[in-house]
Amino acid sequence: MWNQAASQSSGGVSSHKASISKKATLQILPCTVSQLLSASQVSSDTFAICDWEVNQVSVLGVIRGFSPCRTNIQYCVDDMTGPPLNVKQWIDREECARTFASPGTYVKVTGSLRNFSGQRSLLAVNIRCIKDLNEITSHMLEVVQAHMQLFGKIFDVNMNTIVSSLPRSYAGGRLKGTSPNGLTTIQDQKLHLE
Repeated sequence: MWNQAASQSSGGVSSHKASISKKATLQILPCTVSQLLSASQVSSDTFAICDWEVNQVSVLGVIRGFSPCRTNIQYCVDDMTGPPLNVKQWIDREECARTFASPGTYVKVTGSLRNFSGQRSLLAVNIRCIKDLNEITSHMLEVVQAHMQLFGKIFDVNMNTIVSSLPRSYAGGRLKGTSPNGLTTIQDQKLHLE
């Protein structure tokens, strides 16, 4: 799933600054609000996290407020990692009986990061209400796993880098060079010595 990176050539995404070495991918990258707000802006609608162009992202948080308009609904989504993120979802005028997610509801938003009037917003493709709160934990684990795999860094508990490069490929649902329980080869050997 995460190892299938294909570059997107339409929509001006491929034209970017030379400092961005990795192409935009057609995958959905799980993120936190703070990661999206701290992403560097490469061009008008292109953002990058750690030199990787960000195309589609998913964020999970609680709705703090919403504002329905004629053409769109604006949500304020907070995942408690930073200030709330504005989420904009365009609607058709024919969808008069549309139900809105109310404040206090946990939602998973999939979309692309945009800059509207100098303010970062997530242009939502899909907003789904969370029914099982285990999805919150699952999303945070997906964020950690995806960013470790893509950006090739392992951190200790104090967020100090302990290994500068991590294999960026997946084998059977796990990182290459790790055992099925997630341990490195050396750690797995030490575990089975006893």
